[in-house]
Amino acid sequence: MTVTRNGDIIILNGTNLISYRDGQKYREIKLPVVGKSLSAFANEEDLERIITLGRSNDVLFVFTNDLKPIEEIYYKNDAKETCNFAILHQKYYYISCQNAILQLSEVSLFKFLNA
Repeated sequence: MTVTRNGDIIILNGTNLISYRDGQKYREIKLPVVGKSLSAFANEEDLERIITLGRSNDVLFVFTNDLKPIEEIYYKNDAKETCNFAILHQKYYYISCQNAILQLSEVSLFKFLNA
Protein backbone atom coordinates (compact mmCIF):
# COMPACT_ATOMS: atom_id res chain seq x y z
CA MET A 1 0.00 0.00 0.00
CA THR A 2 1.10 3.56 -0.66
CA VAL A 3 -0.49 7.00 -0.36
CA THR A 4 -0.14 9.66 -3.05
CA ARG A 5 0.38 13.36 -2.39
CA ASN A 6 -3.29 14.05 -3.12
CA GLY A 7 -4.34 11.49 -0.50
CA ASP A 8 -5.30 8.59 -2.78
CA ILE A 9 -4.63 5.19 -1.24
CA ILE A 10 -3.20 2.67 -3.68
CA ILE A 11 -3.19 -1.05 -2.96
CA LEU A 12 -1.46 -3.88 -4.79
CA ASN A 13 -3.19 -7.25 -4.45
CA GLY A 14 -1.80 -9.94 -6.76
CA THR A 15 -2.35 -8.61 -10.27
CA ASN A 16 -4.83 -5.92 -9.16
CA LEU A 17 -3.71 -2.34 -8.63
CA ILE A 18 -6.52 -0.39 -6.97
CA SER A 19 -6.77 3.27 -5.98
CA TYR A 20 -9.20 4.75 -3.50
CA ARG A 21 -10.12 8.42 -3.45
CA ASP A 22 -12.20 9.96 -0.67
CA GLY A 23 -12.94 6.49 0.71
CA GLN A 24 -14.35 5.17 -2.58
CA LYS A 25 -12.78 2.89 -5.17
CA TYR A 26 -11.54 5.27 -7.85
CA ARG A 27 -9.71 3.12 -10.37
CA GLU A 28 -8.63 -0.49 -10.78
CA ILE A 29 -6.26 -1.98 -13.31
CA LYS A 30 -4.91 -5.46 -13.86
CA LEU A 31 -1.19 -6.12 -14.25
CA PRO A 32 0.01 -8.83 -16.68
CA VAL A 33 2.03 -10.46 -13.85
CA VAL A 34 1.67 -10.60 -10.08
CA GLY A 35 3.16 -7.54 -8.42
CA LYS A 36 5.17 -7.57 -5.21
CA SER A 37 6.25 -4.02 -4.46
CA LEU A 38 4.50 -0.67 -4.64
CA SER A 39 5.91 2.82 -4.15
CA ALA A 40 5.13 6.45 -4.98
CA PHE A 41 7.82 8.95 -6.01
CA ALA A 42 8.17 12.24 -7.87
CA ASN A 43 10.24 12.42 -11.05
CA GLU A 44 12.56 15.28 -12.06
CA GLU A 45 9.58 17.35 -13.25
CA ASP A 46 7.95 16.79 -9.82
CA LEU A 47 5.26 14.57 -11.36
CA GLU A 48 4.24 11.78 -9.05
CA ARG A 49 4.81 8.24 -10.28
CA ILE A 50 3.58 4.92 -8.96
CA ILE A 51 6.09 2.11 -9.37
CA THR A 52 5.18 -1.57 -9.18
CA LEU A 53 7.76 -4.33 -9.30
CA GLY A 54 6.67 -7.60 -10.89
CA ARG A 55 7.09 -10.86 -9.00
CA SER A 56 8.84 -12.29 -12.07
CA ASN A 57 11.95 -10.26 -11.04
CA ASP A 58 12.38 -8.82 -14.54
CA VAL A 59 9.73 -6.13 -15.00
CA LEU A 60 8.88 -2.73 -13.57
CA PHE A 61 5.56 -0.95 -14.21
CA VAL A 62 5.28 2.83 -14.01
CA PHE A 63 1.97 4.70 -13.68
CA THR A 64 0.75 8.23 -13.08
CA ASN A 65 -0.72 8.88 -9.65
CA ASP A 66 -4.20 8.14 -11.06
CA LEU A 67 -2.99 4.75 -12.43
CA LYS A 68 -2.62 5.66 -16.09
CA PRO A 69 0.17 3.46 -17.53
CA ILE A 70 3.37 5.24 -18.52
CA GLU A 71 5.71 2.37 -19.26
CA GLU A 72 6.66 -1.25 -18.68
CA ILE A 73 10.38 -1.75 -18.30
CA TYR A 74 11.69 -5.26 -18.85
CA TYR A 75 15.25 -5.83 -17.69
CA LYS A 76 17.70 -8.71 -17.76
CA ASN A 77 18.15 -10.62 -14.55
CA ASP A 78 20.57 -13.31 -15.72
CA ALA A 79 21.70 -14.02 -12.16
CA LYS A 80 18.08 -14.86 -11.26
CA GLU A 81 18.27 -12.45 -8.32
CA THR A 82 15.17 -12.07 -6.18
CA CYS A 83 14.26 -8.38 -6.30
CA ASN A 84 11.97 -6.87 -3.69
CA PHE A 85 11.65 -3.11 -3.97
CA ALA A 86 12.00 -0.33 -6.55
CA ILE A 87 12.33 3.44 -6.23
CA LEU A 88 12.73 6.35 -8.60
CA HIS A 89 15.49 8.84 -7.81
CA GLN A 90 16.32 11.63 -10.24
CA LYS A 91 16.46 9.93 -13.65
CA TYR A 92 17.10 6.38 -12.44
CA TYR A 93 15.03 3.50 -11.15
CA TYR A 94 16.81 1.53 -8.43
CA ILE A 95 15.74 -2.05 -7.81
CA SER A 96 16.87 -3.76 -4.62
CA CYS A 97 17.82 -7.39 -5.25
CA GLN A 98 19.41 -10.15 -3.14
CA ASN A 99 23.06 -9.36 -3.75
CA ALA A 100 23.01 -6.10 -5.66
CA ILE A 101 21.09 -2.98 -6.54
CA LEU A 102 20.01 -2.72 -10.15
CA GLN A 103 20.12 0.77 -11.67
CA LEU A 104 17.92 1.44 -14.71
CA SER A 105 18.00 4.69 -16.63
CA GLU A 106 15.02 6.16 -18.42
CA VAL A 107 16.21 4.47 -21.61
CA SER A 108 16.39 1.08 -19.87
CA LEU A 109 20.17 0.82 -19.76
CA PHE A 110 21.12 -0.99 -16.63
CA LYS A 111 23.97 -2.04 -14.42
CA PHE A 112 24.33 -3.84 -11.14
CA LEU A 113 25.84 -1.84 -8.32
CA ASN A 114 27.83 -3.76 -5.73
CA ALA A 115 25.83 -4.33 -2.57
